[in-house]
Amino acid sequence: MSAAIPQSQLQRGDMRSLSEPASLPLVRNGHITRTEIHPVLLAVLGARLVSIRKAVTGSNFARSLMESNFRDWLPSTRGDISGRNTRNKQKLNTPLCRTNRLKNSPIPYLVTLLNK
Repeated sequence: MSAAIPQSQLQRGDMRSLSEPASLPLVRNGHITRTEIHPVLLAVLGARLVSIRKAVTGSNFARSLMESNFRDWLPSTRGDISGRNTRNKQKLNTPLCRTNRLKNSPIPYLVTLLNK
């Protein structure tokens, strides 16, 4: 009885088998660079880049956080702080981040996603 191979390992194997032989002629002829091949192969396999998955799941979580009882974890909107009626009144106030460690932490990241 053979154990089931996880889907990510299958995709990785498929990508390797597609990328090596198929990409070499294109790279040699100067048509496509190796950095352009990876997203194309992901699209063929139906997978998404990790950065895209992170942004999508982060924005879904941030929207659900806005509507939950934990809304107070996020900063106030700019309209609530200033009391003025501006075009940015619905955006959240971005926290001041002096270090990259704080800037890459979850709350500033979620605020940035929600303000897009």
